[in-house]
Amino acid sequence: MSFSNDQKEQLSVNAVTTYIVRSEYMVPSIPVGDKAPSYDGHITLYKHQNSKKKDMVGNIPVQVKGTTNKKILQKKEFPVKLIDLKNYYEGQGVIYFVVYIYANAATKIFYRDLTRLELKDILRNPKGNKQEVTIDFIEIDEDVDDFRQILVNFNYHRDFQTKYALDIDPTDIEYENLVFKWVGKRNDPVDFIQKNGVISYIKKGELYIPYKRFEANELQLKEVSQKELCVKSKNSRAYMCMSRAIDNIVTIDIGEYNQLQLVLDINSTKTSLNSKLIGSLDDYIDVLGFMKDFLDNKEIWIDRIEFKIGENHDIEKSNQINDSFDYFVELKQILEYHKIPTNFDFYKLNESEQSEINRLYNTHQTKNKVSVEKFIINSYPVYTVANEQGCVDIFDESFIGMVKVSIDIENKDTNMSVFCAIPANEWEKFASINFDLIVYSVVDLDYSNQEVYGCVSMLALRLVGAFDATGNMKFLYTAKKILEILPEQDGLNGVYRDFNILQIIKRERDFNLEEMKKILTIQESYKDNELITLGALILLGSNADARAMLENGTYGGSEQMPILNLLK
Repeated sequence: MSFSNDQKEQLSVNAVTTYIVRSEYMVPSIPVGDKAPSYDGHITLYKHQNSKKKDMVGNIPVQVKGTTNKKILQKKEFPVKLIDLKNYYEGQGVIYFVVYIYANAATKIFYRDLTRLELKDILRNPKGNKQEVTIDFIEIDEDVDDFRQILVNFNYHRDFQTKYALDIDPTDIEYENLVFKWVGKRNDPVDFIQKNGVISYIKKGELYIPYKRFEANELQLKEVSQKELCVKSKNSRAYMCMSRAIDNIVTIDIGEYNQLQLVLDINSTKTSLNSKLIGSLDDYIDVLGFMKDFLDNKEIWIDRIEFKIGENHDIEKSNQINDSFDYFVELKQILEYHKIPTNFDFYKLNESEQSEINRLYNTHQTKNKVSVEKFIINSYPVYTVANEQGCVDIFDESFIGMVKVSIDIENKDTNMSVFCAIPANEWEKFASINFDLIVYSVVDLDYSNQEVYGCVSMLALRLVGAFDATGNMKFLYTAKKILEILPEQDGLNGVYRDFNILQIIKRERDFNLEEMKKILTIQESYKDNELITLGALILLGSNADARAMLENGTYGGSEQMPILNLLK
């Protein structure tokens, strides 16, 4: 039976789609009748089953060709247009399917994962005429999960095979830098490599330069035996680890992120320990503590069997590890003192964030002139005061003697609460706050000075705003205590104090009759004052009138006032 071109396309696309949908990790999108140049569609890869957007790994471009020419069966070769190959190179490669169609419409699928590296070699040494290149193909694996690994590796290598990297001649670089890259089940790459080979790169600095795909017959593949072991140094905790043995070399990966790699040569008893710092502060301390113990005591236990380590180890490296261990232990103590959670991923901090942490660490080493410093550590604000005795957190009980600072107001030294300097948007971000210390800082100030009176009133308002942002009642109670410490005054400052107490009460409960009368009296007495008029409308629940007042522009400058939160 002969088939038209349309029938061949229909049958070949159906064959590939039917094969791909057998995997719950892949979704084909290969429309029949597609007229796009060079490509027929794509296959979407997912990390997990059920094809959720958040699990998407990437789209793999595909081309599907149907044929009744038995050459693909006999020689596993198929001609591909040169212009298409050039387009695939520009587009980071392609998975090319050739589907042989039998007379009864049954099919057999062949494929070729054409990475940029292989396309570069094909275009450089084409096999065929000037318009087409004959390419070798592979019969597709019956197990669709094995084929999925082909696509996973294809997608992985696209990131490394940039045109810039491919333009570099790898023959100019030392061959000893060869690196093999592969993605899949960590414990068994051999089966995959035997079927599909493995792509190699030459590493130059941080750049991986594509070298070649090695076939299995070009490599010496050795049997790797694996075993779970318990490993510990003299004083460290015990780690459950996976070991790999090749010939007489045993490699043991230690740590949740495999931060440590212990290599033992059984014949020579030579031992080496390689490390990388990754994870949280505890992970850093864990790894460095193991290494410190390893180098200090020159012994290690593997499945309760003691191994002695040679005396000749790197003294300079040992000192570096000791210094790093001491630094991170002390840094953790500093962060815990400031109530900063230490379970964040220290490894992922950028240069600016690491610099801020180092600045805090160095401030704790300072014991000279008095200075107030502000830090942002993992999004938490930290304020410290350094003096001759050391460095203390602004909310530390021992700071009680310094919570009132002297400032110059009209050429006169005047005490002020140090907490008045903290901006409104930072109060809700503190990891921990000593509210009693805040109240203590505003006791016995000179409230005849209107600037002091106004600054303390603003401190109370900032705490009200922090309550609105967090729902933490301690902010509200502390704000109310501060306002009650402020003496009653005639004039606007006294009215603002009363209004601020009333807006706190409104957040706690409904007004009683006396409080309602007080609001109305103030509103009438200050009917020409737009701020008081706006506040009275909000306190009385006349929200529509208050919004109209804001929208009409008859009152401005109130964007940061917590009383506006009562409109929400």
